[in-house]
Amino acid sequence: MSGLFERLDRAFARAAAEKESPDAEARAGAVIGDSRVAQTILWVAEATIVAWRASRARSLAGGVAGRVRALDVARRVHLIGWTLLVATVTRAGLYAAFARPSLVTLGIWGLVVAVGAIMMAAPASIAVAWSHRRL
Repeated sequence: MSGLFERLDRAFARAAAEKESPDAEARAGAVIGDSRVAQTILWVAEATIVAWRASRARSLAGGVAGRVRALDVARRVHLIGWTLLVATVTRAGLYAAFARPSLVTLGIWGLVVAVGAIMMAAPASIAVAWSHRRL
C-alpha cells in the first residue's frame, strides 16, 4: 500500500514540475491554436464580423440607435421600461408553457416586471433622479 502512495507522490511531483515549466503556456497555446475547434470558432467569429460590416441590418440598427439617442432621457427611460416588460412577460410566458418555473424564478420575473412598470409609470422622475445621481 505504501508503494501506491509513493507512486502517487511522484506523479504529483512530476505534474507540478510540468505545470511550472516556462514553456507550458506556449505549448498549451500551440495545441489550442492548432485545434480544429479553435480554428472553426475563429473562422465563425471573423465571418460574422465581416458579414455584419456589409449587412443591411447594420444600417437599420444604426438608424434606430440614432433615433433612440435623439430621444430625451424620460422617453428613453419609458422605452427601457417597456422593453423590460415585454421581454420578461414573453420569456415568462414561453417558459411557463414548456417548463415549470420555481417560486424564485417567478419572484425574480415579478420584480423585473415591477421595475419595468415603474419605469413606464414615472419616467420623468426616474430621468431626473438619473440626471442628478452621485457616483
